[in-house]
Amino acid sequence: MPIQTCKQRRAAGVASPPTPHTPPTSPRNRRTATKPTMEASLDPPVITPPARHSPDWDIPSGGFPTPDEERLSPFVPSDSGSRESSPEAEAEGMSGSEDDDEQLSSDRGVPTTAVSNARSPRWLPWQDRALVQSIDVVRPFEADRGDDTAQAWQRVAVELFTATTANGTAVNRTSEACRGRFRLILKAHRKQQTRAKQLTGAVEDVDEHVKLLDDIVDFLDGQQTSKVKKTSAARTKAAVEDVGGKEMRDAAMRGLVRGSGLTDVAKLEGSTIREKQGQRRALKRRHAADDDSDKENNSAGSGNDCDRSVAPKRRRRNQLMEMLDNRVEHDTKLLKDAQAVDERRHKQNLKYQEKSLALQEKVAGGMDMLARAQAQMLDMQRRNAEDEIQRRQEETERRLADAERTNMMLMAMMKKSAD
Repeated sequence: MPIQTCKQRRAAGVASPPTPHTPPTSPRNRRTATKPTMEASLDPPVITPPARHSPDWDIPSGGFPTPDEERLSPFVPSDSGSRESSPEAEAEGMSGSEDDDEQLSSDRGVPTTAVSNARSPRWLPWQDRALVQSIDVVRPFEADRGDDTAQAWQRVAVELFTATTANGTAVNRTSEACRGRFRLILKAHRKQQTRAKQLTGAVEDVDEHVKLLDDIVDFLDGQQTSKVKKTSAARTKAAVEDVGGKEMRDAAMRGLVRGSGLTDVAKLEGSTIREKQGQRRALKRRHAADDDSDKENNSAGSGNDCDRSVAPKRRRRNQLMEMLDNRVEHDTKLLKDAQAVDERRHKQNLKYQEKSLALQEKVAGGMDMLARAQAQMLDMQRRNAEDEIQRRQEETERRLADAERTNMMLMAMMKKSAD
């Protein structure tokens, strides 16, 4: 396409494109600057974009939070001026926007659980009490380590949600949040700060909360002590096995040694069945070797058959005597245990008999008192009846006397009227 000049454009009736504004130049370059070049005449028009304005921000009224309010503990709510509260009043600030949390997690690539934990409001005192009650119901610290512990804390979160929903105000927290909060509660309880953190709630609820935490802390301490004991026993066993292995290696390098001088790992408390069986086999082989050596010595020491059979018979007799002694000792021990049990039972029966006799005496005394009371009541009733009869007789006699007196007066009046 041929390039048109400005004159050709005017002749054709086509408006030339506007030339861009150029800044003023020096007189030396004024001649060259006033003449537009061919390339500048072919550039497209420059379109200026519209001005962009900043959005209107909704600034809340009031001042910025103070550093003291930002450093508030998660145990204490920010509006801790009043001690009177309830789950409904304390949960007014819990209604967060779940859609905003999901949008934030989708935009930033953060899991919804972490975002909900970060955006959830602070724990309130009544929520701490509900959490401890749910933990006491599920008891996740009794589960095995690994997936069982995670599932147990998940059940704690479900139990907390179910219990608080039944009470009217639901607490929807994740298992990680419940676990972390429980650690903080235990830490504060070990520092004797539980009542200081429970700013709201009834005194009975706080006392029950403290008692429940005391029970849980005692259980955890006992569990830790048992773990330490098991660990120390395992370390002792490992040390003894290490010593026994070193002795065996040294004996193998030096030659034949006596087995009685080595460490017996089968006598340990946590020794396995295989170790005990191996020890029994070794003892059996040793006894068999001793018997063979005794037979060879006896056969070599005497030439006749009578002398050869003396030692085995004596040995068997000794073994039988030892077995009988062991059996007698065992039976004696069982008899003593049975006698001790029978004596304890006899003492208990005597105590029960004494108690029953005391109760019978009390009952007999009560019956005597009741009989005396009944006799007194009958005597009183008899006296009352006699008094009533005498009173009625006197009343009857008085009425008869009054009637006779009235008749006499009437007769006297009738005589006077007749005269």
